[in-house]
Amino acid sequence: MYTQDEANSLMASFPPVDVFISHCPPRGINDEEEIAHQGFDALRTYLESYHPRYWLHGHTYPTEENIMRQSGTTKN
Repeated sequence: MYTQDEANSLMASFPPVDVFISHCPPRGINDEEEIAHQGFDALRTYLESYHPRYWLHGHTYPTEENIMRQSGTTKN
């Protein structure tokens, strides 16, 4: 499990992509209440900076009522 700071370091030089696949979501996208099921700030920064067309993630289990399917131009 990475810390927020470790995730920031890992993402610092990640190139732009059209499809991003990650284990956890970007922060604020399908997060759950438990800290272990919340996304990374670095992934949210990447999402807002590069706007990949698609972002596929696992690790959280949103319900039909609270699932976030799109963030800006990126489909989640």
